[in-house]
Amino acid sequence: MLAASDLVQVKTLELQQNVLISGPVKAVNTAMVKARAPGELRALSVREGDTVRVGW
Repeated sequence: MLAASDLVQVKTLELQQNVLISGPVKAVNTAMVKARAPGELRALSVREGDTVRVGW
């Protein structure tokens, strides 16, 4: 049997959790881009974050 002191009022609370860390950051996904022939790259028509595809 429950006593009156066993009952509590339910409340909604917002919880926050912060974690302070230090150290190097490494990407989860990476790609290695290599040329099939030696040479010098004079221009690049894409920027970081652009979508690229095979064949061009």
